[in-house]
Amino acid sequence: MSEDKYSAQDGFMNYAKNNKVVVKFYMLENIQMKGKIKHFDMYSVIIENEETGNDNLIFKHAIIAMIPSGKFSVEYAVPNVKRS
Repeated sequence: MSEDKYSAQDGFMNYAKNNKVVVKFYMLENIQMKGKIKHFDMYSVIIENEETGNDNLIFKHAIIAMIPSGKFSVEYAVPNVKRS
């Protein structure tokens, strides 16, 4: 990993936010949410919930996985990553 503080998580969320990708969030206690990322910081993510249209605040410590809808390429989200 490079010396800068750029993370795969930040790259993924920036890409999803900027390209308005719908993301499915899997969280603790088998909770699932689906929506577009509006904002995120070190501790939380705000999404526009696809089902209700409301904004939801999700704390990152509760997220287990984030799955993008459609095609997603890591090369666009994380710099200096190449396919093997």
